[in-house]
Amino acid sequence: MKSSLLPSSKSLKKAVAVACVCEFIAVQGFAATFNITGTGDAGAGTLRQAVTDANAAVGADTLAWGAGSGGVITLLSDLPGVAADTTLDVSAAPAAVTIAGAPNGAPLGGAVTFHNTNAGQDATISAILSGAGSLTKTGAGTLILTGANTHAGGTAVNGGILNINADAALGDAAGSLIFDAGTLKTAAAVASARSVVINSGGATVDTAGVDSTFSGSVSGAGGLTKIGAGILTLSGSSSYTGGTTVNAGTLDVNCDAALGQGDGPLVIDGATLRASATLATVRAVTLGAGGATFDSAGVDSALWSTVSGAGSLTKIGAGILYLRGANTYAGGILLNAGTVNIISDANLGASGSAVTFNGGTLQTAADMASSRAMTVNAGGATLEVQDETLYLSGVLSGAGAVTKSGGGTLVLTGANTFTGGTTVAAGAIRLGATNALPANRALTVNAGGSFDMGSYTQAVSAFTCAGTTRLDLQPAVISLAASGVATVTGGTLELSLGPQVVTEGQTFKPITVGSWVGTFSSIISPAALSLTPTYNGTDLTLTASFVPLASIAGTGNQRAISAGMEALRINAAGDAATVIGELNTLDATHLRAALDRVGPTALASMEGIGLGASGVHSGALSQRMAVLAGLSRGADAVSTAGRSPSPFPGVLVAEAGVPDAAPEQPEERLLDSSWGLFATGIYRDGRLREANTSAGLQPGYAFNSAGFVAGADRIVRDGLAVGLAAGYLRGHSSIYSPASGVVDSHSARFGGYATVFNEAFHGDFYLGGAVDLFSTRRDVVFAGLSRTATANPVGGEVNADAGAGYDLKTSGWGTFSPFGGLSYDRMMIGGFTEDGAGSLNLIVGRQTAESLRSRLGVKVSERYDAGAYAFTPYFSAGWRHEFLSQSRAIDAQLSAAGPVFSVKTGDYAKDGTILGAGFTVDRGRRVAFKFDYAGDYRSHFMDNVFNLGARLKF
Repeated sequence: MKSSLLPSSKSLKKAVAVACVCEFIAVQGFAATFNITGTGDAGAGTLRQAVTDANAAVGADTLAWGAGSGGVITLLSDLPGVAADTTLDVSAAPAAVTIAGAPNGAPLGGAVTFHNTNAGQDATISAILSGAGSLTKTGAGTLILTGANTHAGGTAVNGGILNINADAALGDAAGSLIFDAGTLKTAAAVASARSVVINSGGATVDTAGVDSTFSGSVSGAGGLTKIGAGILTLSGSSSYTGGTTVNAGTLDVNCDAALGQGDGPLVIDGATLRASATLATVRAVTLGAGGATFDSAGVDSALWSTVSGAGSLTKIGAGILYLRGANTYAGGILLNAGTVNIISDANLGASGSAVTFNGGTLQTAADMASSRAMTVNAGGATLEVQDETLYLSGVLSGAGAVTKSGGGTLVLTGANTFTGGTTVAAGAIRLGATNALPANRALTVNAGGSFDMGSYTQAVSAFTCAGTTRLDLQPAVISLAASGVATVTGGTLELSLGPQVVTEGQTFKPITVGSWVGTFSSIISPAALSLTPTYNGTDLTLTASFVPLASIAGTGNQRAISAGMEALRINAAGDAATVIGELNTLDATHLRAALDRVGPTALASMEGIGLGASGVHSGALSQRMAVLAGLSRGADAVSTAGRSPSPFPGVLVAEAGVPDAAPEQPEERLLDSSWGLFATGIYRDGRLREANTSAGLQPGYAFNSAGFVAGADRIVRDGLAVGLAAGYLRGHSSIYSPASGVVDSHSARFGGYATVFNEAFHGDFYLGGAVDLFSTRRDVVFAGLSRTATANPVGGEVNADAGAGYDLKTSGWGTFSPFGGLSYDRMMIGGFTEDGAGSLNLIVGRQTAESLRSRLGVKVSERYDAGAYAFTPYFSAGWRHEFLSQSRAIDAQLSAAGPVFSVKTGDYAKDGTILGAGFTVDRGRRVAFKFDYAGDYRSHFMDNVFNLGARLKF
C-alpha cells in the first residue's frame, strides 16, 4: 500500500527535471529579468529580493521596475552586492524612482548599468554606491546621483543625462569618468581632478547655471560640448581629438592643451570662451550664428589660424587678443573691453563686415588700410596704432568718442559722423580729406600727440592743444576753424609750405577761433622762412620774413653755395620762382642737403678718373722698362720702379709691377734683338666712399676704367734703352653722394721713356701727357624738383715719373729688389657751362689739380725654368707719401644769376701702403705673357688694377 505522503513517481520525475533545468540556467549564466513591483525593502517584488535572485542567477540580468514600482525605496540595510553585468531599468516605472537609505546601500560587484529611456521622468539614487564595480548610465532619461559614492570602477555616461551635485557622486576619486554620447549635468558646483575619457559618441557637459572645474586630463576620440549657463573650467592637459563646442555659458581654459589635441576644431555658438592664462592656438575656430564672446580676462591670447562662420566675435575682459588668420566670420567684431591686436584688415573677418566699439581698443601692429564701417557706441573707441600707419576710408559713426593712442599715425579719409569728439593721446591723426573728423565736434591734442591737417581744412567746436598741430600754409586759406574756445597750453604749431614763392612781409591766417586761451609755446616753420605770430581776438596771423641761407648752412661749402642761391630769391620769377618755391618747403636738414646737390662738389671725380689713368699708364710702362733691363742683363728678375696704379686720392695704392724676365742669353745675342714691341690691356675698378671734411661732404663714387698701352723701344747701347708709348683709357664713375650723377672720360695718353741699368741696378724715367674728354651728368634733386645738368669739359695732363731699383739675389730665397721713386702729375680742366637744369645750371671755372708723391718698397720674385717655358711670380709691398694737398677750389656760379662762389674738395691722408702681385710666363726668347694685380685698401678708398700684357722681341 502506498503512502499518500510520498510523491508519485511521475511528480518526482517532473521535480527532478525542473531542478536540473534551473541548475543548467544558473550554471550557463543565461540572462534573466527580475521584476520590481513595489517600494518596500523586503519580500517578493522588492529591489532587495530582485538583487538576491539576480545574484543567484549569475547571468547578465535585468532588474526591471514595473507596475506599482514607482516612488521612493528606502533601504533599511545595505543591499547585497549587485553582480557584474546587471542592469537596473526604470524605463517602465509609473512614477519617478528614488533609491535611498543605508550607509553603503548598493555595493557594485562589477560593471552595473542604470537604464532609463523615459526622458520625461528622472530617477534618483541617494543611497551610497560602493564596491569595486562601475556604473554606466544609458537611455534618454535622467539619473540623479546625490550620494557621496565610493564605487571604485568609475562612472560612464553613454546616453541621456547623469545629474550630479558633487564630484563624489561619481565614486572614488581615482575612478574615471567615461562618455559615449551622454550628458553630465552639474546641479551644484563640482570640482573634479579625475581623468575623463570621451569616446567617439562624444560628451556633453551642462553646467546648468553653476560653475564647475575639471582639472584632470581629458582623452579619447570624441568631442566635448559645453551647454548651459555657468562656467566650465578645464585646466588639465588634454588629448581628446573630436574638438570642442561651446553652445552656452562660459568655457574657461588656462592653455590650448585644455581644448584637446592641437588640430581639434573649436566651435562657439552663443557662448563665451575665457582664457584664465595665456592662450595661443593654431586650431581652426568657427563662430556659430549665435556669435562668440572671447574673454581675455586680463591675459594676452592669440588665435593664429582662420576664424570662420556666420557669427560675430565679441571681445570682453582686459588683456590683448591677437588675431592673425585671414578670417572669414561674417557677423562682424565687437570690442567691448580690452584690446584686439591685428596686422591686416582680413583679421577682422569677412570683407565689409562691421566693427563696433563700446569701450574696447583696436591695436594695429603693421601698416594697413581698411574701408570697413565702424560704429562707436557710448563706451567709446580707442584706435592704437603702434609705430605704423593705419588708413581708414570707411565711416566712423555713433554716439561715442574716439581716442587715438600709440606712436603711429591714423589717416582718416571717410566722411565720419561720430558725435563724441576726438582725442589724440599719442602718435598722430592725419587728415586725408577736408573735415575727415566730424565737423563742429571737440578736438583735443594731448602732450605727445599731434594733429596733422596737411593741406586739408577742419572745422571743430572746441580746440584744446598741449601737443603738436601741423598744417600746410596756404594763402587765403583757413586750415583750422574753431567755433568755440581754443585752449593752447604749451603746444607746438608746425608749419609746412607747398611749393610757392613767399615775399618779405607776406601774411597768412591759418587758424580762426571763437576766442583764445593761451598761445603756442613754439612755432616751427620751413628753414628758409621765419613766421612771426600775432594772436588777434579770433585768429592767428603769421608774418613771413627771409632767413639767410648762410645761417642755415652747416659747412663751408654749403655757405659758399648759399651765396649763389640768395640771388635767386630776390624777385624770383619764371624758373627761378619754381626753384625757390621748392626750396621754401624744406626743413634745415633737407635744405643743407639741397645746397650740397646744387654745388659742383661731385665734379671732383673728374680729377680722380684723370689722375688715376695717369697712374695705370705709367705703371704699365714701368713693367716694360723692367723687361728691357732684364733682357740686357740676362737676369732672372729685376725690380720695377714701384709705380702705383692711381695717384688719386693719394694714399694706399698698390704696387703694380712685375718685371718680365728673360731667359739667360749671351749679351751679344740679346743686343742683336734690340728692337721690341709691347702691348698691355688694363682694367681698373674701385670705390671712394663719401667723407665729411672741414669743407663739407665730399663725393662718394664707384669707378672703373679699361684700355690699353702700346709702344716700341730699342736698346741703343749697353745699359740704356729708350722708347715711345701711347694708350687709351675709357673711364666711368657713378656718383652716389651727395647726389647721383655720372662722369665718363676718354683719355688719349702719350709719352717717352728711358731706362738705364747694369747687372743689379736700373733707373727709369717717363715724361708724357694726355688729352681728357669728359662727359658729366649731375642730378639735382630736392623736394619736388628733379633735374639733370650735363656738360662736356676738356682737360689736359702733364705726367712725369722717375724711379730706381736694385736686385739682391739670394740662394734659395729668390731675388729681393728694393725700389723707390717720385711721380708728378698736373691736370688742367677748362671752364664749361652745364645744360639741362634750368636756373640750377652751373658755369664752372678752370680747374687745376697737382700730385707729387714718393714711393719706397721691396719686391720679392723667383724664376722657375721648365725647358721651353719659364715662370716668374712676385709679390711687392711699399709705402708712399703725398707731398701736395689734394684739396682744391672749384669756382662756379649759377647760370641764371648770382656771384661766383668757391667750394673746396677734400684732402685725404698723405701716407699709405702699396701692395702688388703677379707673374710672367716666357716662351723662348721672343714671346712672353704677364699678369699683374694691384690692390689698394683703406678706410675710404678701395682700388683694384689688373694688367694683362704680351711682348714680342725681334
